[in-house]
Parts: sequence; structure tokens; C-alpha cells
Amino acid sequence: MTRIIIKLAAWLFFFMLMASARAAFGQNTGATLPWAPLQFENASGAVLASGKICTYVSGTSTPLATFSDTALTVQNPNPILLNAAGQPSVSGLAVSVYIGTSSYRVVARTAGTDNTCATGTVLYTRDGVYDLAALASQDFNPVIVDNVHHCAQYAGATAGARIVAAIAAVPSTGGTVDCRGLEARRASLRTRSPA
Repeated sequence: MTRIIIKLAAWLFFFMLMASARAAFGQNTGATLPWAPLQFENASGAVLASGKICTYVSGTSTPLATFSDTALTVQNPNPILLNAAGQPSVSGLAVSVYIGTSSYRVVARTAGTDNTCATGTVLYTRDGVYDLAALASQDFNPVIVDNVHHCAQYAGATAGARIVAAIAAVPSTGGTVDCRGLEARRASLRTRSPA
């Protein structure tokens, strides 16, 4: 149990780091499938040697492509076959697995009798797998409780733009704009006093 908690904490840190890196540099269009290093395990925690990973639209059995590059231009096969180390491979070469902006259902299977998603024992299914960096960068509709508009919930490139947006959202019947916790950068001009 402790091992699982440590892994979860490490992954949470990793995804927060990746989300901030994506926002800062913005060059990635795809996201790594949320396991790194990408090595799949069976139900007992051993490496899923020669297994396969099938990917679908979340909540369905409709296949959904993954990609081997961040630009999402090179599709992986579906299923993705795993090598003896439990790592995704294509034609014997290890590949990365990047996902698009859709929500995925990821199914891990044993090898089965062929290279399709129709054979092999299902070991586990993870539904609702999505790009956390894309989720973190989305603007969500502000939540208004008791007609209090929180500036941090409004879109804007600067703190001033968020404040203006929050004020504009207050109805003519009145309300409150709360900008506590809103962070902004302030440029300061230092001058020397005459000697």
C-alpha cells in the first residue's frame, strides 16, 4: 500500500511539473500516456511481457489512436504490442505513447492468439485517461456562489484583465467581486536619489 501511495505522489508531482512546462513552452500538442517510464505490469505487479495495450474512446469500444510523436502525426498501431520488458514497441523498437485531447479507455491484455484487441485476457481497464496538461490549461466557467465573483476564475492575460472580466460579470442587481489570492507581476522603476 505504501508503494502505491509513493507512486501516486510521484506521478502527481510529475504531472504538475509537465503541466507547468507545457504552459511555459507550449510546443507540445500531444501528451504522454500517464505512465512514465512507460512500462506496463500485470495484476500481480510483474512486467506484462508480450502483452498488448488497446485504446478506445472513454466509455466505449470505439478504437482511439495514440501517437509516437508529440505533434500527433505518427499513429501507433492499435493494439500497441509490448516487448519482453513490458514496454510499447513497433516492429521490435520501443516507442513512446502520446495521447490527443480526447478522453481514453486503456485496456491491458495478455498476448492472446493474434495481434488484435479481440483476443487475450483483459488484465485491467483504465477509463477516463486524459491529457492532464490540457485539462489544467483550460478555462472553466466561473462558479458563482451567493453572487460573489472571484477574479481568479475569469479569463484574462493579466490580473487587470481578470478583474475587469469579474466586474463586467456582476449583474445590475449588484454583487461582490473578490480578488483575494489573485497574483500579478508588478514592474517597479528604481531611481537614485540625488546625492
